[in-house]
This record gives sequence, C-alpha cells and structure tokens, in this order.
Amino acid sequence: MYVTPFEFLLSGMLPVFLGPAITRCRLFTTVLWVTFVMWDTIGDHSGYHLPFLSSSEAHDYHHQNFNQCYGNFGLYDHLHGDDPDMLYVWYLSIYTYGLFWTLGGLFLTMDLTNRPKFMRKYKTQPGTHEPLEWERFKQLVKTVVFNQILLGFPVTYAAYHGDDPDMLYVWYLSIYTYGLYWTLGGLFLTMDLTNRPKFMRKYKTQPGTHEPLEWERFKQLVKTVVFNQIFLGFPVTYAAYHGSKMFITMPDVRVVPSLVEFLRDMIICILAWETSAYYSHRMFHSRRFYQRFHKLHHEWRAPVAVTGMYVTPFEFLLSGMLPVFLGPAITRCRLFTTVLWVTFVMWDTIGDHSGYHLPFLSSSEAHDYHHQNFNQCYGNFGLYDHLHGTNDEFRKRKQYQRDHRIFSFKSARELVPDK
Repeated sequence: MYVTPFEFLLSGMLPVFLGPAITRCRLFTTVLWVTFVMWDTIGDHSGYHLPFLSSSEAHDYHHQNFNQCYGNFGLYDHLHGDDPDMLYVWYLSIYTYGLFWTLGGLFLTMDLTNRPKFMRKYKTQPGTHEPLEWERFKQLVKTVVFNQILLGFPVTYAAYHGDDPDMLYVWYLSIYTYGLYWTLGGLFLTMDLTNRPKFMRKYKTQPGTHEPLEWERFKQLVKTVVFNQIFLGFPVTYAAYHGSKMFITMPDVRVVPSLVEFLRDMIICILAWETSAYYSHRMFHSRRFYQRFHKLHHEWRAPVAVTGMYVTPFEFLLSGMLPVFLGPAITRCRLFTTVLWVTFVMWDTIGDHSGYHLPFLSSSEAHDYHHQNFNQCYGNFGLYDHLHGTNDEFRKRKQYQRDHRIFSFKSARELVPDK
C-alpha cells in the first residue's frame, strides 16, 4: 500500500471491492475474501518465498523489471503477452469487430432513437429507418454476430495457422471429411425429403421406400450422426494424431507424393479398409455383438445417404474410423494422399447407403441388398464376400445383375426388370 492516494483508490481499493459489489455477497464471504486478498498482497510483497505458501517470485520480478508480471495470478499476463498467435488472430479479430460495432453502434443509436434531430438532414435517403424497426435491428445483429463468431474467428484462425500440421491433420481434415459427408449426403437427403426432382425416382434401389422420408426419422438420423462426429470423431482424431506423434515423425505437409508413391499408398489403404471393414462388420453380425451394437444401423432396411454413420459409438470407432485410418497409419502417407483417400471413402460410404443407383456412378445394389437380408455382402468391394461365400445368395438375384456401373440414363430396373 506504499502508493499515491490516487493509485490506492483506483488500483488498490476498487479492484478489491468490485467483486463484492457485483455479487452483493454476504458478510461471511466478504470477510474471507479480504482475508485472502490481504494474505496474497502481503505474500507478493514480502520478499520471501516460504515453504508450502504461494510464490512471490512473479511480483518480485515485476519490481525488478517493471514491464513484466502485472497481474496477481498471471492470467492476463499470459493473455496479453506478445505471442504472435494471440496478436494476429484474437487481438486483431477482437479489435476489428470491436471497432466495427463501436462505430456502427453510433449510427445505429441515431437510427433507433432519431436523435439528435439535427443529424437527420444528413441522411442519404431521408425518411428511411426513422426510426429503425426493432425487429429488423435484432435480425441484423443476429446475422452479423453469427458471421463474425462462427465464420470470422475460425477463418482468421485457420488462415493464420496456414500449413501447421496439427491444424491440417486434425481440424482441417475432420472438418473437410464431415463437411463433404453432409454436402454429398444432403443432396440425396433433399431428394428423399422432397420427392424432387421426379425424374430421379426411377433410380431408387428400393422404389417406394422413403418417398418421402419421414421427418421424425430424419431428425433422429441427424442427431445420432452429428453426435458420433462431434463427440467421437473429433476427439479420437485429435488423440490418435497426437498419440502417433510420440512414436513417428509426420511427413512434410508441403510435399506432394510422386505418382508411384500415391498409387502404392492408395492401394494399401483400399486393401486395409476392405479387410478390416469386412471382418469387423462380420463380427458385428455375430450373436454376441449384433443386438447390442449393430442392430441400430439395421433399423434402416432401406438406407438413406448418411446412415453410414448411424451406428452405436462402439461401432463408429471399431468399424467406422479404424478401417478408414488403418491404411494411412500403415503407409504414413502424405496429407495430399490422405485428403484424396477420405474423399474416396466418403463418396463410397454415401453412395453405398444412398438408396440410389445413379448413371455413371458406382452401384449401391450390394450394400442395399445387405440391409434387406442382413447375412450377405459384408464388404465394401466384394473381395472377401467372394472369398468367404458371403455373397452366394446375392449372386443368384436380380440385384446382382444390376450391380455394375451404368453408362446410360436408363435406370438399373429398366435395364434388368424384376420380371
């Protein structure tokens, strides 16, 4: 308290009693609070660093160097340091949007209140927004704040961090993967929800199903898939990436693989995916696992695009994420390859569950047949189904005759009729 009277009031008393004034806390709390403050103040200035008690090193360093360690606990010292990440991303964004609202707020206040009157003559379009309607103002604020918080901050953060491997392998890759999943899946879901366009109905693998898709089932589908992606997909990707960094060196994200390296890694990824997905899928159809873990997925006997991730958390991890990332883990492939690999996987997963057999695209007949019959066609490409005879029944059916890429605008049913 060896300070000037002005500092004693402004930096001594005001900060101490600001909290009790805001909270209107009880006398008991206030007594304990000032006891804590007095002890902390004495300790910080004591010149001693005693056993079992809080350290006085930081404030002592401040008295020696003047321009460091201004706070009591270091929170804002850390926040306001000269960390470039903090300055370029958060400070710059907060300053930009703060200035936007400060300046904009002056004009908005004039529009909302029509005050001061002498300013009205400067209106570019006299008579407009005199005053500004409250409902329009609320909608305006909501839209702008949404753009700033959910787009402005993340995009600034992402743009600044550029080619940081941690950012690219975890956040960019996850956002890209799930964004692509919902973008492609959303196109098919829109057709199922609206039954539009009509000419697309002939490409349905199971005609008459989900025409239209029931709204309640759609909501439950979205809720389950989003839960798996946010509460399992992101955290597991983060943990797996940072865990792997403890044992291996990640490849340089700036390097594009040679064609030979790219093809080699893609082939290994496909084989690893097919092998692990087939055997884990068969395991989930066993008596021990089906009821508990896999039955949820088979609620959709006629699947729709995003039902590939409509699974229990255990299946999402073991039969969803593990097979996809097993290949990249084995090959330690470059980011370029990984991005193309997950693009291929997302398209294949969406296509298999889409409920449509579209011209020029891969067939969904085999997996659709699996959802109808349960004990056939477990794999992605049929390699292990052929090896283990788990597509024997399928190969006797019309669906097998339709199970190929169509190079015309006729539907599979027009080319191979039921009768």
